Amino acid sequence: MKIADRPGHTQVSPGASKLVQENTVVREVLAELNPLLAANNEVINCHPGENVSYPAELSYGIKKANEVNPDLFFSLHANTAYNSYDGALGVEVCVHSTSTKGKEIGNRVCNNLSKLGFKNRGVKVRDSLAECNSIKNTSMIIELFFLEATKDVELYKKLGAKRIAHAIGNAIDSRISFEPITNTPANTVQANPNSIEYQAHVQDTGWMDEVKNGATAGTTGKGLRLEAFAINYFGPGTIKYQAHIQNYGWTSERVNGEILGTVGMSLRLEAFKIWIEGSNQKLQYRAHIKDKGWLPWVNNGEVAGTVGESLHIEAIEIKLV
Repeated sequence: MKIADRPGHTQVSPGASKLVQENTVVREVLAELNPLLAANNEVINCHPGENVSYPAELSYGIKKANEVNPDLFFSLHANTAYNSYDGALGVEVCVHSTSTKGKEIGNRVCNNLSKLGFKNRGVKVRDSLAECNSIKNTSMIIELFFLEATKDVELYKKLGAKRIAHAIGNAIDSRISFEPITNTPANTVQANPNSIEYQAHVQDTGWMDEVKNGATAGTTGKGLRLEAFAINYFGPGTIKYQAHIQNYGWTSERVNGEILGTVGMSLRLEAFKIWIEGSNQKLQYRAHIKDKGWLPWVNNGEVAGTVGESLHIEAIEIKLV
């Protein structure tokens, strides 16, 4: 399936701000959601960049969605209706009145998020909204929860972006698990001890061949950004890793075999850290950075790369020590 999406708003037009900021919430969730969708689907980013203000950012998203002709388009938002609200208001999905498929998927999204505890407001017909009436194929606007509702925000913080992303992803593509899969036997494999394998997704190239034990994943000297990677660790304990992504900041943790980063969104991976829990096994890793080259090796849990310099990682190397 071809899926086009965008986070609502930009840094210069950040949307609503109540107990939490809309712009921040939707980026946290989409940073978790898009790698899940991209595992078995083509995902296309319809966001114009953070320096484009409303309504130009909205127009760009609609134009891009119609150009790429997806099977499904959605934008991610968080709702607001009051100055303050003590209680729960919940999730809703906006669609066009003629969109049968949009209603079906929208109902699954609402149902899944209600299983996590959000009040189910259901699918709302909103023919007047541009993303509902101006995109040729199936489209929907997901309103995650209400930013001023104390119980909604409390639940969001309790659940975290990763669990919410899995619930939405499962509603769109049933191959995605409803709950994150962590600490399963597959994530603590002990065959082929002292081995680590990893694979990089690179700008204009896609997924490259898997490499292992200190070899280079990615490219150097070509100016291409490394956008995502996945690690398979064979040994005692559980490997975990997280990354700092352009426009999103630090992601939540990933475990063995999971994709870290974004695919189809043209976002740079800026920094990452890796560690192993439940074992004395140590590792080292390093990053090749635009304009800097290879940075020094760092150890378990330390940051490789840069934060706040707007520089992309071009390649990585990981080894057990």
